[in-house]
Amino acid sequence: MTVSMTEIEIESFDGVRIRAYRSSPATARGHLVIALPLATRPSLCARAIASLAGELDVVTWEPRLILEPEVALRSRAALAIEAHVKDVLAILDHLGIEQAALLGYCSGAATALYAAAENRKRFCKLALVSGAYFMNPDRCEHTQYERDVLALAPSIAADRTQAGRLFSQFFSGNRGFRRRDHELADEIYRPYDNPESFYRFGVCVDNFMRGDPERAAGEIVAPTLVTSGALDDQTHPASSALVAARISHRETYCDPQGDHYELCRANAGLMTRVARFVASA
Repeated sequence: MTVSMTEIEIESFDGVRIRAYRSSPATARGHLVIALPLATRPSLCARAIASLAGELDVVTWEPRLILEPEVALRSRAALAIEAHVKDVLAILDHLGIEQAALLGYCSGAATALYAAAENRKRFCKLALVSGAYFMNPDRCEHTQYERDVLALAPSIAADRTQAGRLFSQFFSGNRGFRRRDHELADEIYRPYDNPESFYRFGVCVDNFMRGDPERAAGEIVAPTLVTSGALDDQTHPASSALVAARISHRETYCDPQGDHYELCRANAGLMTRVARFVASA
């Protein structure tokens, strides 16, 4: 199941062009903005978007610059947390949306968390799904994938030359990593398609590692749904639990059989829970 979305090009605060997408059905009862994971496109969550777009005006966008190696990256600051947050506001302003519910998935949950913390009047609900918050390992348990990413990102972000060497070592050609049999391989491995996107992804992760998600969580005032999966081998549910514990008005759910990709599959139980939460008074 898919839904037709209108592509809209928006100029953000610093002149970067953002590709946004909007379903805008005539019967929409409210607005839902979806913050995608870094280095992904809306097709990753097409089934979830289709599930939600029947009742809601769904808006999403491609995270800035990572998958556009042909567009100049003028500074590391262009991939800072603040830049991603300002993109959300630029999209809302361009579309004339005063207030919306906000859903963040994976690393998009970190973007959504910071956006909601800093712009309380713009977001009436917050849903954080299988969040990747790039917390320090001494704060909570991590998966092996998280440990690898946190260890490698600063080296990737150090400079393009070093990033290029690491790309050649681990990801170029048909190495084992790229041959992994995964149902969403074409979607989730996009940052490993070329050395420049790989470098930019590393810079993004390194910037997010410098954030403080626990502080941001403590500043959330919107009713919040935090979901995770007990079988998630990408982002450990412990980080979701730690974030949830800092939020005053929260509802939590950990799917005992869920992994990291239930939203991408539009898992019926998860989608029902999200839709009910967003629609509730």
